[in-house]
Amino acid sequence: MSIYPYLALILSFGGSVCVYLASRHQLWLKKVWPAPYLRYIGFILLGISLVLVVTTMQLVAGVFMMLIWVMLLLVLFPYIGAWKSLRRAR
Repeated sequence: MSIYPYLALILSFGGSVCVYLASRHQLWLKKVWPAPYLRYIGFILLGISLVLVVTTMQLVAGVFMMLIWVMLLLVLFPYIGAWKSLRRAR
């Protein structure tokens, strides 16, 4: 088994974090970082991870796997931020 799918999952995690932190409504950091740079870095990481997955899997299966993974992450990140802000309030 190739290491590329695992590397792609890690890169897409980093890309999703960058895309989430580019939002002005993110709850992880008190200070908002420059959004255009984070967004570009996030999309580049997501693109590289998509290329890595497509080289080791079939096109449809690889794209489906990446989209489901990124969707799961981008749904969970706001809940993690809300949990963190609730713990900070206590």
